[in-house]
Amino acid sequence: MRFYNPDNFKQGSLILGRFKARELVYLLVSMIVSVILIIFIGQALIGLVNPMLLMLFVILALLPVALAFFFTTPKSGYHNALYYFLIKKRFKKTQRKYMWEGIQYDDDDE
Repeated sequence: MRFYNPDNFKQGSLILGRFKARELVYLLVSMIVSVILIIFIGQALIGLVNPMLLMLFVILALLPVALAFFFTTPKSGYHNALYYFLIKKRFKKTQRKYMWEGIQYDDDDE
C-alpha cells in the first residue's frame, strides 16, 4: 500500500504539526520509563561496577525513548514509521477472499 499526499497534509489536526495524541503519550511514557531506569541504575550501580558496564546499562535504559523516537519519525507517504508498521500488520492479519464475479457456466449446458 502506498499513499500519495502533499507534505502539509493534515498539519492542522496534529499536535505541533507532527504528532497525534497517542504518539505523544508513547513518547512521554517512554521518557518517564527511561528516566526512572537511569535513576535506579545510577543509585544502585554507581560504586559497584566499572564505568563501561554502567554506560552499557544507561544505553539500555535509553532504549525505550530511542525506539519511541524511531517510531514517531516521519516516513514518506505515511504519517510516521509506527503508522506504517500498523498498516502492514493490519494488511497481514486481514482475511482476503476473492469472489469470482463473472459468468458461471454449468457443465451440463455445454
